[in-house]
Amino acid sequence: MALSHQPNLSQEQVRSLLKDVIAAFDSPENMIRMDEAHDNAGNDMMKMMQIVFPVATQIQQEVIQKYGFTPDGDGAIKFAQSIRQYENLDSEISQMGAKLKSMFLPPMPQMTSFSAVDASSTTSLSQQPLVAIPPLSERARSADV
Repeated sequence: MALSHQPNLSQEQVRSLLKDVIAAFDSPENMIRMDEAHDNAGNDMMKMMQIVFPVATQIQQEVIQKYGFTPDGDGAIKFAQSIRQYENLDSEISQMGAKLKSMFLPPMPQMTSFSAVDASSTTSLSQQPLVAIPPLSERARSADV
């Protein structure tokens, strides 16, 4: 499969494109589409990939094609590469990229913090005995005996 030509955007163009994509997700019509997709998927990761991801991709593709990207997987990949190209240089691009990513991916479950564990029942690391592991050469000699 031959790769089609995709635009090479400047930092400012990537920033503008991200603003437009996020604005598309924030439109009342697309908010309804995404809410319905999330409701239909529930917390099931497979359903999220089958239902939410295609809706989010379609919304994104409607915008990125206006900037010269193809409205397909190749265009989406090149768009993501454009974001990565500038996200370490531009905090606004980095923040918008993270926001866009969160629209595609389900929220991660919260991990319980260590403070929820009864600290009196745990031993601090400084109180743990150290176990010395002999060098590999010594282990090999003792195995030969």
